[in-house]
Formats: sequence, C-alpha cells, structure tokens
Amino acid sequence: MVEPVSFLHLGLTLVAGALSTLSPCVFPLLPMVVGGVAHTHRQIGPLAMGAGMVAAFVFFGVMLAAVGPTLGIDIRYLRTAAGLLMLAIAVVLLVPEAQEHTPARLSRLATMAQQVSARLHPETVHGAFLLGALLGMIWSPCSGPCSAPAWRWWPRRAGCSTAG
Repeated sequence: MVEPVSFLHLGLTLVAGALSTLSPCVFPLLPMVVGGVAHTHRQIGPLAMGAGMVAAFVFFGVMLAAVGPTLGIDIRYLRTAAGLLMLAIAVVLLVPEAQEHTPARLSRLATMAQQVSARLHPETVHGAFLLGALLGMIWSPCSGPCSAPAWRWWPRRAGCSTAG
C-alpha cells in the first residue's frame, strides 16, 4: 500500500534540494552567478535561473533513472568508471608532467563552453532559465552525493519498486 505524500514531505524535499547548493563545488560560485543574473532582472532573473536548475535536475534525474535500467546499465559499471575518472584526476594533480599538458588539452573544451555560454544571453529571463538549466546539468554530479540518500529513500517511502 502506498502512503500519501504530505506537504511536510514535499517541503522537506524542497529544503533538501536548496541545501544541496551548499556543496563545496556549487556554493562558492553561487553568489557570482546569481548576482550576474540579478543585475538586469532583479527579482525574476534569479527565479528563472533557479527554475532552470530545478528543471535540469529533474530532467536528468528522471532520464538517468528511467534509461539506465532500460538499457541494462549496471550501477557497478558506473561506479567503476567514476572511480577510474577520479584516479585519472589524481594522477593529473600528483604528476607534474601531467599538470603541464592538461591545460592545453582542456583549453578547447573551455573555449567551447565559453562560446556556448555567450549565446545564452543571461541578461534576459529566457537566457537566465537556460543558464540555470546548464548549471543544473553541470552541477548535478556535485550535488549528487549530497542528495543520494534522499534519492534512495524516496522510492521506498512512496512504495515504488527499486530495480535490482
């Protein structure tokens, strides 16, 4: 039997989502980004950016949760891939030769990201929403470890079956 969802649970979920912005890779940049959006649209700009972030978090969360099991992607492979990526980053940070060559290799990616962000026009409400969606997509791996317990708890609480 599925228990009804109360407004208390929804409110706590909203608070938990807001607290996920306090993760170490999001929080230091948040004032600068929100300030840039609020420069032209004092009240609605930050709200539009927040709505874009929420839309991106929900979209990518639902898509990954739905598509992963459908494609037969095993969580163990994702964990292994994430662990290997972390090891590669550690090598870059620890080996001086790797540190010398990495910026040159990543400069093309940084240039491409700058070109995309320049086309967003965050001074408009529509652009603020798109900027929020882009930041939500980029920041979702940062807030994932903070929100993982909630993502694990919610389907069980709502009476949904977990794949496995």
